[in-house]
Formats: sequence, C-alpha cells, structure tokens
Amino acid sequence: MKGNARLQSPSNQKAFEMYKVHHDAVTLACTIGANDYCLGEDAIPAIGVSASRGRDGTIHLTLSHCHHADGAGVAIVPPKGMVAGRLAGRVLTANAMDAHNTLDQPNKVAPAPFHGLQWREGRVVCELPPRSVAVLEQS
Repeated sequence: MKGNARLQSPSNQKAFEMYKVHHDAVTLACTIGANDYCLGEDAIPAIGVSASRGRDGTIHLTLSHCHHADGAGVAIVPPKGMVAGRLAGRVLTANAMDAHNTLDQPNKVAPAPFHGLQWREGRVVCELPPRSVAVLEQS
C-alpha cells in the first residue's frame, strides 16, 4: 500500500472514522426516540446511538440509521453533562445502497457537514438521511 499513492481508504474506513471519537473516551448513557425498522413481522431499532466524553471534555454522539430508503426524525435525550448549546456534525451517506469508493472516485462516499441539528424541549432533534452514520459534537 505504501508504494501506491492512489490507493484510498474504502467506504467502510470512512464509517469507522465516524466512531474514532469514542476511543479512549468515557461512555455516557444516552437514549433516543425513533421508530423501528420493520420487515414483515420482524423489527429492529432503526437508529443506534453511542455517546462519550473525550479527555478534553468534548461530548460526541454517533448515530447509525439502518433504513435503506427512508429518513428518520430523531429526538435524543442528551447524556448527563450535555447542555443546550452549539452543536456541530458530520454525516456519511450516499444516494445508493451499493455506493462505494473506487480508485477513480476515492471520495464518492465521504463525510459531509450535517445541518439541521436543533435543541428542542431539552432534546437534540434532527432528521437522519437513510443508510447513514452521523457524528455530533458539543465542546
């Protein structure tokens, strides 16, 4: 890999990048309100959440949305210590379920700024696009 400067990180490494903020951080309890993803009689939570506080005090929330076609409104009960204030975010998604990076298009699937984060009634609310991973930050 060192010899080929064109070799880029695959799409799954871009998703891993969205979770790196939780490494060497303190896990925080966090709950969300979101619908289930249903297929026939089976159902799983459509949204998963990870929350942590880094050594510098920054709180991160990473949300994963597994629905292949529909976006989802999410209301997050913030972890202890997270107060209403400025939020920043990035989101990783694509227009197609099978989208991927190639040598010719190394950033076809790449994190982009995530807009629309709001505080409402003591909760963080947002609309997640389908098949996405988003990381939110409050410092």
